[in-house]
Amino acid sequence: QDIQGVYEAIIMIGALTGKDTEAATLAAQMQADFAALKETAGVSGTIYFEVSPLEYGLWTAGTGNFMQEIADILGLENIFADLDGWAQVSEEQVIARNPDYIVTLTPDYETGVTPTEEILNRLGWESITAIQNAAVYFAGNPLTRPGPRLAEGALALRDALTTP
Repeated sequence: QDIQGVYEAIIMIGALTGKDTEAATLAAQMQADFAALKETAGVSGTIYFEVSPLEYGLWTAGTGNFMQEIADILGLENIFADLDGWAQVSEEQVIARNPDYIVTLTPDYETGVTPTEEILNRLGWESITAIQNAAVYFAGNPLTRPGPRLAEGALALRDALTTP
């Protein structure tokens, strides 16, 4: 559920596989990477994490999970921080909360339309700041899976949000 849980899972898997030292090193490196990222994030504004696309019902990250922690590390305000865990939301809620950034975690569609294109072209979403500024990004596996590459995913997100 959270970044601390990722560290604990890495240590546990290391113990189970006889790779205690490697696991401890990996967990320590992740902690250092997140600490450095927090010091240099340079991002501000509001963010909406779209975990599930519109066609399946919008789901997002609230508090109490690694996505909220990544928003905090980057200096961003999760527009759904008032919800617990993973939560279903409506289009109207997203529009009303008007995020500066939208990050989709949905893999590419088989239709040839990318998730970012689909979001940028949603009817009724034209007033959202993220849509107006084309600040919609796809986050790949490193950010969507609570594992060893999570810090890498957070860094990639920061870079995407700070690149003009």
